[in-house]
Amino acid sequence: MTWIDFAERLGLPAALLMVVLAAAGRACSWIGTEVVVPLRDRHLAFLDRTEQLLEGQEQSLGRLVELTERIDKRTEAQSRRVGG
Repeated sequence: MTWIDFAERLGLPAALLMVVLAAAGRACSWIGTEVVVPLRDRHLAFLDRTEQLLEGQEQSLGRLVELTERIDKRTEAQSRRVGG
């Protein structure tokens, strides 16, 4: 059945509705491939980078805690020597 046959059998409004629906389907398909998929890919890359950054910060924080504990121990030892 061609568009002309469809329009003759069901009328011009029904044929125009089918054209609009077909155009909307193509628009949704284009938006999905050109907008949504790249956006998803960039978001996943962002999450990967964020995860790596957090792992680096966790290691740095652990090192800072170790250094702070060493400083505390040395400070306590010095204050005992001074007599405080």
